[in-house]
Amino acid sequence: MQEEVRKAMTGAKHWGTALLVAGAAVALAVLGPWVLAGPPGAQRFAGGFGVGSCCGSSGGSGYNTPALDQLALDTYRASTGDQSPVDVRVRDYGCHLQADIYRDGEVVKRYFFASGQWVEIP
Repeated sequence: MQEEVRKAMTGAKHWGTALLVAGAAVALAVLGPWVLAGPPGAQRFAGGFGVGSCCGSSGGSGYNTPALDQLALDTYRASTGDQSPVDVRVRDYGCHLQADIYRDGEVVKRYFFASGQWVEIP
């Protein structure tokens, strides 16, 4: 009787291991792209989330650039308190929008557009 119980438990261990491996494979298949690309809403850019860069991709978003220019400027002023004259340049890379803030010809801040707001690029 004990031998039969031991055989049954050994079989259960193998099934448990098989289920664990199958579950891990499914989790990797589902979560793998998210881990590589960053959380939902995150944009890929050189040096940011994910691997590689989308810069230079063709296509465009058709966003209203003057409104986004102003929003980027407002975001910059609110986060830094800087009220000096700056130049805002929004670029549509096809896979993300990026705003570069220039003062005296040099970039002082960079932002990418995600979920309706500008997010600073560290």
